[in-house]
Amino acid sequence: MIRIPKKFVKKLGRSYVPRLILRKAVVVLILIWLFVGWPVIWKNPRIPPEIQKALAAQVTIDATVHTTAASHNGGSPTTVFISQSTGYAFYRDSGGGCVYSKTTDGGATWGTAVTVDSNKTCIQIAVWYDRWTPGDTTGTLIHIATIDTTNDDIFYRYLNTSNDTLSTGPVNITSGR
Repeated sequence: MIRIPKKFVKKLGRSYVPRLILRKAVVVLILIWLFVGWPVIWKNPRIPPEIQKALAAQVTIDATVHTTAASHNGGSPTTVFISQSTGYAFYRDSGGGCVYSKTTDGGATWGTAVTVDSNKTCIQIAVWYDRWTPGDTTGTLIHIATIDTTNDDIFYRYLNTSNDTLSTGPVNITSGR
């Protein structure tokens, strides 16, 4: 039983109090109905609204990636999506070279690997997409840095996503060389 303070009963009158409780109960029931997913009563627009579900997919990009765990350390980005469907994944292949694969269907399938740095001692790869830079809304380059184990050198190259061409190189950008 719900108790209502006497001061409200005096101010509002006895007939108003049950209506007030009923209104609040109806509002609460409607909110519960909207967010719990009770039966759809209208389809366009959908009432209650459908709660979106995020589903993760597992796809093999390249079954021949390098299996040395230490060669993949690093917190730098290695995947770039330039649109909802087109993306590039950069990684070390089984031969030790740094490569990338491209998808045009949102990651459902991936193309064959393209060599970025054929040096067989390539241990890490990091990328930066032009449009990740604040204010750059038209850039088409993915900047690529790779590190080798021979002299711990850093090499630079870029990929132009407008025509999928790599710059010449890779160029050694290690300080003093």
